[in-house]
Amino acid sequence: MCCYRMPWNLSGCLLGWMILWVVPFLFAQIPPPNNSFATAATEEPVSVFSRPDGGGFGLDECWLQGSNTRIDATITVTVLDGWMDPVVNYPAEDIWIWSNVIANFIACPNGTIADHNTNSSGQTTFSLPLLAGGHGFEAVVFLNGNPLWQSPFANFSFNSPDMNGDLVVNLTDIVFFAQIFEGGLGYDYSADFTYDQVVNLSDIVYMAQAIGASCP
Repeated sequence: MCCYRMPWNLSGCLLGWMILWVVPFLFAQIPPPNNSFATAATEEPVSVFSRPDGGGFGLDECWLQGSNTRIDATITVTVLDGWMDPVVNYPAEDIWIWSNVIANFIACPNGTIADHNTNSSGQTTFSLPLLAGGHGFEAVVFLNGNPLWQSPFANFSFNSPDMNGDLVVNLTDIVFFAQIFEGGLGYDYSADFTYDQVVNLSDIVYMAQAIGASCP
């Protein structure tokens, strides 16, 4: 029995050819976080009102600070590969938004992922309601587990009627809210669901509407 031994120069050429073909392919398929970027539709201070069941307002309807009105604060993400070309159909599940300064911000499974896979321009958005609870400050976008270098967006804040962040709105949250509303301890953003910088009757309405909300 005998074996054929490939000449060194031929095997070396084959290996070199494979490297030349495979490495650029992999380089093009794995988007480096430093190449990709995110932009927000506004630089105004805004609040993202979320519920664990997705019944809050999307980023295209954020509360504008101190105005009791809503504003489009959609975040657009552009995913580029190692050659600075758009990455098409990159999965939404690998792009998510989070709070950079976490008080007790927490999300349901896939509750803060992008709206859809990237399009032909390598872009996706965050405009839909988040499935989340608790509260936090500053928005940061993650791509495949890595924060994009433009993040965080300091003008974003997050709050929810799920005040203790256990992903269900129940009696415990009502107690937390009542303590802030009646306690005379001063302003507390976590209970200011309309972001008018005062906790009042309008916030009670949003708390009452959310009772029983939980992750799908």
